[in-house]
Amino acid sequence: MTYVGMRSLPYLGGRRRLPRPTAALAAVAVLVAGCGNGPAAPAVTGRPSSTPSPTAVQKGVRVLDVIDLGGQEAYGLAIHGGAVWAVAYQAGTLSRVDPTTAKVTRTVTLRPGPATLFSSGDALWAAAYGASPADSTIYRIDPATGEAAVRISPGEVCCDLSAGAGSVWAVDPRGSVMQIDPVRGVVARRIPVAIDRKVHTNVVYAGDSVWVSSDSTKLFRVRPGTGKVEQIDVGGGVPFLADNGLLWGAAPDRLWAVDVATGRLARQIPLANSMEVISLGLGFDAIWVGMRHPGYVGAVLRLDPASGAVLDELRDVKIPARIEFGFDSVWITDSGTSSLYRVSPRP
Repeated sequence: MTYVGMRSLPYLGGRRRLPRPTAALAAVAVLVAGCGNGPAAPAVTGRPSSTPSPTAVQKGVRVLDVIDLGGQEAYGLAIHGGAVWAVAYQAGTLSRVDPTTAKVTRTVTLRPGPATLFSSGDALWAAAYGASPADSTIYRIDPATGEAAVRISPGEVCCDLSAGAGSVWAVDPRGSVMQIDPVRGVVARRIPVAIDRKVHTNVVYAGDSVWVSSDSTKLFRVRPGTGKVEQIDVGGGVPFLADNGLLWGAAPDRLWAVDVATGRLARQIPLANSMEVISLGLGFDAIWVGMRHPGYVGAVLRLDPASGAVLDELRDVKIPARIEFGFDSVWITDSGTSSLYRVSPRP
């Protein structure tokens, strides 16, 4: 499968306002990582075991490795340059993981600390965002060292990055989509979009358009050539990824897909017993959904892409923040701990 834009993202269930990293534990139980002030501080302390937990579903997909990133709140995730890259948000670190040994081979501290990662194929990008424009930085990462090769100060940035039409695309939560020139390292253009900065927002480049939305708004289709903005009602949820001509996203109780050529709603898959969808990915002939059941019980579902039926459920990951695919494995960051999980792609 060919992926466009970020393949997964943390999601704030319902209408959620973000806490600062020092938020009280009670707030953490309700709020999951997102934009605004950055990911919420996890409720779990200490370092997890380096072996799979006993709650893995042994009859289905299973945990192969648990990799401790150190710090707290494993968050951004990307596959790039023969390695797995992951962010520990509270520590402000970016770690390179060798997929053959499942070991951290290098950890770099960036200031301001990154939250999300994005691989465009020829470059690894990271975005830092927080409580003010001064906390916002977009990095182009040197995969040989993990250090920032380029730093871009966008004024304010939120959430994920995407790439297309020779540009990197990002969201200014104050109300615009930013087109970034990756060669000059500057914001080349801003296109106004009426998004809601109080809830989660995302941007994905797919087809010939930039797609952006926030939880409480409609889905916006932005035409880069003209700057024209169209609105599509998908019934809630933000765009997560594009695959095979469809833009996939999720409301708390269902997945949806929009045809990127026509802009029409093409598919809906209901989700039972779900209070929020946190992450989403398509890989290994399945749809992978990181979500939480009522009572804030974290789970990763493997769905049949044709019927939407649940094939497997894994409950090892407390808050499945990101899902990526590579090296014959499914990789998942847990923003409830400092752990990166390596999961078998099939039973």
